[in-house]
Amino acid sequence: MDADLDIGVRQISPLEFDSFYGSENRLGAYYARNIGGDGFILSAFRATTPLGYAICKAEGSGRFSVRVVYVIEEHRRSGVASRLFDELEKICSKFVQFSLDTIKICLAEDSEGFDFKRASLVKRGYSRSDKVYVFLCDEDGYSRWEEYMRRRGNGLIKWIEDMGYSAVPFEDAPTPCLDTLRAGAGNEYGNSLDIAPFLDGKRSDFLKDASFAAIKDGRPTAYCLVTGPDRNSALFEQISVAMAHKNTGVLLLPLSMSMRRVKELGYKRAVYAIYEDNSPALVFAERILGKVTGKKKTQYNFEKKFRGGG
Repeated sequence: MDADLDIGVRQISPLEFDSFYGSENRLGAYYARNIGGDGFILSAFRATTPLGYAICKAEGSGRFSVRVVYVIEEHRRSGVASRLFDELEKICSKFVQFSLDTIKICLAEDSEGFDFKRASLVKRGYSRSDKVYVFLCDEDGYSRWEEYMRRRGNGLIKWIEDMGYSAVPFEDAPTPCLDTLRAGAGNEYGNSLDIAPFLDGKRSDFLKDASFAAIKDGRPTAYCLVTGPDRNSALFEQISVAMAHKNTGVLLLPLSMSMRRVKELGYKRAVYAIYEDNSPALVFAERILGKVTGKKKTQYNFEKKFRGGG
């Protein structure tokens, strides 16, 4: 896919974004309003006509996350996305204040033109890093969840608590507990999840009062980490249980607390993201979430090193 030489790209402000694209994409509008000082918005133009945009934000562990890439329908397949990525990679390579070396982008398997987008990323040097299963719980799903808790879940919670487990929101969790979780997330939990950006305050969408950890004998044993990507959606971005506590059902404890809280906060839907390598949580999700959620889809994360990694 060759870039169109007539396409120019420049950074724009959230105010400009609203005037160019305010009615085009709800999720993009949310990210644009909340871009903060650790991200930027790029827009492609042909003369003065806006063609599409990319919204990018710094994460922890040296990564830039491409939150949204969007091209207006009549300008697709004309090199717009390629030009946006050209400029994006130039900017990221100079963003030294965040010590970043990797660009990350997520593609949904059911998105329009998935195969074309995937092939384009691979051609640009991106490789797949993760596979993520996403479960969606809408208003009907909330009803099914509440019915499950009445019928079976509340009894399981009492049994779990009788075994010595308790739950605490992240905003009230003791510092030693969070430090233990930070140190153990990459090994005790047997997956590649990185919790540090959330604990270090690098994710402004982190819902600390809706994220819960299960604790036993002063140590975290399972947790649900929730973000608010828009005003209607609560994303369970990390759901994990320590390997030593798998098959105990303890994950239900923080999950049920988080579900109760996101509904109290007025979120209309809950979205659960489970990584393919997080096998204990995935087994739990298939057994529990698969029965109460309305949809399941697959997403793929792609990454490219642009400094020090080839």
